Amino acid sequence: MTTGESSSSPSSSSKRGCGDSNIGGFHKKPRTDSSPNVSVTSHAIDSDRIFVDFPKSLVNALNIALDSLMDESTWMGYISLTPLKILNSNATDCHEGYRFSKAYCSSEKYPTQYSFGSVFIKGLSILIEFILHRTIPENKQDKFVLGKLLHFLSDSLDTDAEALKNMEMYTETELNTVVTNHLFAKLSTSTLFTIDKQLSKSKCRGNERRGYLNGKPWCPCEQNECLLSGDYGDTSIGNWMVWHGSVDVVINHDVIIVSQDNEDENCCHGDKPPAETKSSVLRRNHQIIAQNIVFSFLQKHRHPESDNFLIPCIGITREDIIVYLYDSVHDVLLESSLLPLQGMVSSPGNKLNLVAVLVSWLVVNYKYLCGGVMEEMKTTKAEFFSQAKEKLSIYETYLKSGDVRNTRPTVDSGDQVKNLHHPLLIDLKKRNKLVVLEPRE
Repeated sequence: MTTGESSSSPSSSSKRGCGDSNIGGFHKKPRTDSSPNVSVTSHAIDSDRIFVDFPKSLVNALNIALDSLMDESTWMGYISLTPLKILNSNATDCHEGYRFSKAYCSSEKYPTQYSFGSVFIKGLSILIEFILHRTIPENKQDKFVLGKLLHFLSDSLDTDAEALKNMEMYTETELNTVVTNHLFAKLSTSTLFTIDKQLSKSKCRGNERRGYLNGKPWCPCEQNECLLSGDYGDTSIGNWMVWHGSVDVVINHDVIIVSQDNEDENCCHGDKPPAETKSSVLRRNHQIIAQNIVFSFLQKHRHPESDNFLIPCIGITREDIIVYLYDSVHDVLLESSLLPLQGMVSSPGNKLNLVAVLVSWLVVNYKYLCGGVMEEMKTTKAEFFSQAKEKLSIYETYLKSGDVRNTRPTVDSGDQVKNLHHPLLIDLKKRNKLVVLEPRE
C-alpha cells in the first residue's frame, strides 16, 4: 500500500493471488499478462490522479452503500446470498439435451443466508482501505481494478446514469446492450463484450438507425455519438447432449448477462404463485441457473489451474438485477437479493443505485476480487451432480464455447477403432442415433 497503511484483509481472505493472469475465459491457454490493459497502460496507472482527486461526496455515498453488502442490520436493505438446492431438472435426458430457452430447474432455498460481501472479501478490503485511509493498492492489477470503479463514479456516472434512467423505453434486446455498454463493461478490466448475433436481427434502434461507424455498432441509448465497446458474435455455450444455447451477452469472456422480460412467466415454469411471478421473475430463474451452471463448468474446463470456480452470472430486467454464482467443484449455487437499478443509495444529480454499481464492479471483476465459497457454504450442496447423473462427465469435459450447434460427433471409415469408444459416440450408438462405419479389415 502506497500510503504506508497495511491492508485489513489477511492474505488468506482470498484464494486468488493478486497477480492472477486468468483473463479470457474462452481461451484454451492462459494469457501471460495479468490483464489485457495493465501492461499497456502501466505508466497511466502510476500517474492516475483519480486516487487523489476522487470527490469526498462520493466517498461518503460509497461508505453508506457498503453497509448493504456487509451489515445485516442496515436500514437501507441487506444484500444477501442464499444457497439453493435443485429439486428437479432436465439437465440430463435420455435423448438430446435441452436448449437454455427450454431449461427446467426447480429449486428451493436453504434456510440460511450470507452477506454478499462474504465471497468478495478481497475486493471490499481494497475499497474500504481507500475509503477510510485513501490507501492505494501497491499491486498494479488491484490499483487498475479499483481505478475502474473510481473513474466510473467520478467521470462518467452522470452520462451513463442518463442512458439507464428510462429503462422502459428499451426492448429486451436493447436492454442487454444498453446496461452492458453503460454499466457492466465500464466497470470491467476490459470494455470488450460480445452480444448474441441472433439479437442483431431483432429490432434494435442502434442497428436500425445508423449501422456501424469505424467498425463499431451504435448503442440504442440514442445519446449523441454513443458507440458500443462490444460487437455481435457467437455466444453459444454447452453441448447438444445437455443444456446448451446462446447467452445474451458475454463480457470479456468472463461473465454472462441474461435479460428477462417482466411479462415472461414461462421462465419460472409455473413454480411461483401468479401474484409473485411478475415481481420476482429473476428469482430462482430456471434459464439463468442453467446458463450459470454450464458456464461455470466451461470455465473450470478452460482454466483448470484456477483456484476459484465460483463463477457469476447476472440477470437483469428493466427494474432490477440479480447475481447467481455456481461453484462446479464444490457444487454450491448462490442467489443474491434483488437489487434495484435506481434508488436505494445514489449520488447527487442522478438516481442510479450505488449499491448496484458496487455489486456490478465486484462481479465483473470476480477473478481479482472474489475469494470463492466459504467453508461453511460447502455443506449447502446444490445437488446438481446427482441431477446430472451419467451425463456429469459431459458437463465436466465436453462443453465448448462457440459453434455449439456443430458439436455432434461424426466418424468416417478412416477413424481408428479406439475413437469408437468416445463416451459421446457410445451413447449415440446405444440410442441408434449414429451409424458408425467400422474400419475395413
